[in-house]
Amino acid sequence: RPETELAIIGGLLHALLGKTGSRPHPDFKSQQQVIDFLIDEYKDLKLSGISKTSLEDKFSAANAYLSKKKN
Repeated sequence: RPETELAIIGGLLHALLGKTGSRPHPDFKSQQQVIDFLIDEYKDLKLSGISKTSLEDKFSAANAYLSKKKN
């Protein structure tokens, strides 16, 4: 389900960025750093959806979904 996918992606993104109440991840201080890491890490696999535009779109939708659920 798309909602589940967005919740998982958003939850992971928030955890990596330290937005879950715990201390920030030492390697990732921004969403862009996470995107850059994923692109670099998986570039050889040429996975569908692992592109700058795709990840920005997915992360944006996931952030919006989680924000809506929190309110």
